Amino acid sequence: MASKKDLLEKIELLELEVKNIAESESQARRQLAALKRERDEHIQFMEENKMLRSEQVVAEQIQKSMLPTAYPAFPNHPQIDLFADMEAAREIGGDFYNYFTVDETRVCFMIADVEGKGIPAALHMAAVKTMLELRILAGESLASMFEDINATLCKGKKQRRFVSIWLGLLDAASGNLSCINAGHNFPVIKRKNEPPVLLSRRSGLPLASYYSEKRPERNKYEMFEEKLNPGDVLFLYTDGVVEAMDKNKRVYGEQRLLEAINTYMADEHTAQELTSYIHRQINNYANHIEQDDDITLLAVNFLG
Repeated sequence: MASKKDLLEKIELLELEVKNIAESESQARRQLAALKRERDEHIQFMEENKMLRSEQVVAEQIQKSMLPTAYPAFPNHPQIDLFADMEAAREIGGDFYNYFTVDETRVCFMIADVEGKGIPAALHMAAVKTMLELRILAGESLASMFEDINATLCKGKKQRRFVSIWLGLLDAASGNLSCINAGHNFPVIKRKNEPPVLLSRRSGLPLASYYSEKRPERNKYEMFEEKLNPGDVLFLYTDGVVEAMDKNKRVYGEQRLLEAINTYMADEHTAQELTSYIHRQINNYANHIEQDDDITLLAVNFLG
């Protein structure tokens, strides 16, 4: 018969074993709970990614559906060789371009960048593009049209999104160009047999960025005039071009853009060939690294 001491030792061993089992069970429960949390976080991550991809697809569809693709852009005006193209970023932005015939002698072209990303920026882009086109076709002056649209956007109850725009009305017969630059990147102009330079004139701030009822003089936009002669090239772009980065986070910049245009247009090339060349230069500079912003280009080669 076991002694009292032996019984006590057995009881202690049993208690220790029970304690170990309880601790093992508790640890197993913690591990199971951690696995469940990890699973739930993974499911949530996948769902969010799926929603984000779906939103990006919708935004891209909206963006692409609003961009004209005809080339030649103006079959009735062969003296105007215009081509535009856009390379969307990994997260769709609000870049857009547009071109259309206004009347028998004039055509309109524009390039713009809407603040923000995704579906909201794409929808805002579509609304602004439509407003501009309808009012130009209605014959409104450029300055008053921009002032009215800016007031409408600033007074809206929804979230304001800044819109930088460069817009031109070109007379195909004379080469006279009426321009508005609402806070956009300065375009490049290359006169025949001259080096390219920036057309550094502004008409006002980006749309939806400022409006004052107390100081109406600050709401003004100023149209300016240029003249294109046969052989002149005008090159428009969005900030994704000059802000494209290489692996060391160095931007492409305006100077490289000017040098590339000067080198390539030393010989005669079409607007489509020029935009394709600049795209290649940017991609080579960035070593084909995916960029954070859309890269949008529009070239006008005035043949006279």
